[in-house]
Amino acid sequence: MEHGLSKLRRKTTLAVVDHITQTLPGPDEEWIEPLVQDYVKVLLLLISRPANVEQLVRQSADGWESVVHFCIDAISGYLSYVDRDASVLARASPAPGSTPLPRSSGRSSSDVGHKGPGYISKTTLLDLLECLYYLVLTPNSPLTRVAEEASRIVLRILKIKQATLGRIQQFSFATLNTILTRMELENLDLVRKLTTELLSVVSHWWDVQKVAKDEMLKSIRDEMIRTMFAMFLHIEHLVQMDANDQIRKDVGDLLDVLWSEYSRRDASDQLRLEDLNFSSLPVPPDFFKTPLFSLQPHDKEAERKWAVLECLAFFESVFSRYSKKERVQPAGGDEQPRKRRRMAQEPNRLRQKLKSDAESQFTALQLVPFLVHSKALAGDDVWDLVGDLLGLVTSKQIQTASWAMLSAAR
Repeated sequence: MEHGLSKLRRKTTLAVVDHITQTLPGPDEEWIEPLVQDYVKVLLLLISRPANVEQLVRQSADGWESVVHFCIDAISGYLSYVDRDASVLARASPAPGSTPLPRSSGRSSSDVGHKGPGYISKTTLLDLLECLYYLVLTPNSPLTRVAEEASRIVLRILKIKQATLGRIQQFSFATLNTILTRMELENLDLVRKLTTELLSVVSHWWDVQKVAKDEMLKSIRDEMIRTMFAMFLHIEHLVQMDANDQIRKDVGDLLDVLWSEYSRRDASDQLRLEDLNFSSLPVPPDFFKTPLFSLQPHDKEAERKWAVLECLAFFESVFSRYSKKERVQPAGGDEQPRKRRRMAQEPNRLRQKLKSDAESQFTALQLVPFLVHSKALAGDDVWDLVGDLLGLVTSKQIQTASWAMLSAAR
């Protein structure tokens, strides 16, 4: 396959795909284990070349759809084993307050983790998820046919919270990002449903462990950032229409995770003044910029830091805007008969952070220009905030004083 990959015509590509998808499911629809690993790797090698996927999509796209369903069915088989193992573990666990079972009467090796004929390894699962990603990524594919089924199975993978953060989550998020961006006009109900479920999923995986200098883990966060950007407009609509405040609560949880993680970073992993460009020369309209400054070009690490601050600013803006609730003060007997309606709202989160510990204070200072750029600050909040910022301009910490002056400039 490697030798002839670039020379394959459509009929040969379809023949190879048909052979793999029809051979691996055995007589009882249970995969033939000795063939699984190599056959799936061959399929991945074939699908990873965009020209081959485009060949599968041509005409009725039946070949493309058959491979998509093949991957979905295989991943579903893996999940059935995960669910079964989880249920066995739950049954074998002692009830709260009871005496633990002796080791000899506990689970035997055949009770939990028994790998039957339909089981696939995590390596094969990763290959199948990568195949699914390349299949949905193809621009001319009829994604509407499989979007709901594919997104449902990938979400189930991301909800296995006892798993280790790795490339499985990376391709899962990448697949959902593609579905979100391509389906936002085709299937609005699906996109809103995905947005609702992904809020808690992103919260979990964002803070699951410290990324530090691991480039692979940073790439996973890149996919999560793309997920958040793809959900922005839908989140704002859902929070506005949320009757029981559940969406707003999920937004608040994600916001707290982002605040906590970014504030705990080393100074080198936060946005620095050295990353910014204060030149008056015009920059492209879609570039990283605020009215005061822009980002130095061609700096991947700085772009990652900037993107996290943009996400923080958006969620902070949405969370604060829809925290306001109208309240009518009752009129007293001989007191003023008419009282103006006042907006009762929760304490200003940004000002609270500015008066909090040093880490949260510095993050809040960096966030102000982004909130001003998004027009999230207005009215009395601005004047109160300016007073807080002027008090920090005289800080002995150079970075704190610099960001305070930068924030107060707007």
